[in-house]
Amino acid sequence: MPTNEIDEPVNDSTVKSLSAEAQGSRRRFSRRTAMAAAGAHGFLVCMVAKARAAIPLNVTSLNNVLETWRGAMLAGNGVVLENLLHDHLKYMHSSGLVQTKADVLHDLAGKKFFSSLGHVESTAEIVDNLGVAVLTVDQVKNLSDGKTRASRIKVETTWINKEGQWKLLTRASALISQTPAAMPSPTIQTQ
Repeated sequence: MPTNEIDEPVNDSTVKSLSAEAQGSRRRFSRRTAMAAAGAHGFLVCMVAKARAAIPLNVTSLNNVLETWRGAMLAGNGVVLENLLHDHLKYMHSSGLVQTKADVLHDLAGKKFFSSLGHVESTAEIVDNLGVAVLTVDQVKNLSDGKTRASRIKVETTWINKEGQWKLLTRASALISQTPAAMPSPTIQTQ
């Protein structure tokens, strides 16, 4: 006859008894685990709620990231651009060309693509965790032949706030003029 760990004979009633004890300990363990998991979940929910409350989802934070983006594009700062561009970026030019994050980084990072880049007018609004900005941009591009080309474009961008950081998700533009100097200065009306 088989024996258990303390050399007592093992029979059907012993197996049933050990089985019941094991199930009871599993139940206790499962209840403890469930309670611990529920407590941990509650703690995490509270921490996420506090973190989200600390995330500045307002027009000022969106305007700040727009200025950071403008400065990074002007300087060709690939590190900043890498952090600002969403992995699923769709970047549409006025020509209709659509680029990905990798394409944009290839064109701009480490290069002096613009000799001038200015946001002359902008509006921004927040919708849930999205920021939408419409900009009038005066830009002077450095061309490969050493010349420059000035233009004024209208740009619409959509930003998503992910874990407290704004990321550019979409960008589309339309050409207004090849010579921004000929365009009248925007007038800002105050009430």
